[in-house]
Parts: sequence; C-alpha cells; structure tokens
Amino acid sequence: MASLCLQEVVISGSPEDETMHLWELHTATTLVSYRPASPSCFAAAVPVGRDLFAVSQPGKPALHVFNWRRDMPQARMSLPERLVALAASPDGAHVLG
Repeated sequence: MASLCLQEVVISGSPEDETMHLWELHTATTLVSYRPASPSCFAAAVPVGRDLFAVSQPGKPALHVFNWRRDMPQARMSLPERLVALAASPDGAHVLG
C-alpha cells in the first residue's frame, strides 16, 4: 500500500469487534483495517499530526498509535486508568485523555 491518499475517508469501528476500518468515502471500499483497534469512548480515535492517529482500547487502560498506512499499532502505551474521552490539539502535537 505505497500510495494511500487520504482525501475523503471515513473511519469506523465497533466495541464488539477489535477492528477499525478506513473507508474511501465515494466508492465505499475498505482501504485499511486496523487491528487491534476499536472505539471505547467518546472521540475514541483522534488524529496525531498528518501520519498518525491514536485509539483508546476498550476495557483496558491502553492507547495505541497507528500510522494511517499500516494495519498494526506503531506504538502501544499503558495508562494508569481507562480513558473516558480522548482529544488532540489541532496540530496533533498533544493528546489528552
């Protein structure tokens, strides 16, 4: 997947499934499936800069950081407690949970 152009996409997931999917908006084709990743709270996936996004893990005090072009986490972080909400600064430099 050398040239993934992110112009108009939708990311979806379900707490029952441990996979999130990146869909091309106009053709409804799946571009990438991220695993293990599933939303666990309000705003569960937030962009971190241009190339990354962070996902809180359901039922676990953990945060995974994915590259838009890779299906496995680039970083896995253990947290002191489960997240209730997740937000990022507009430039993606700071993530708050």
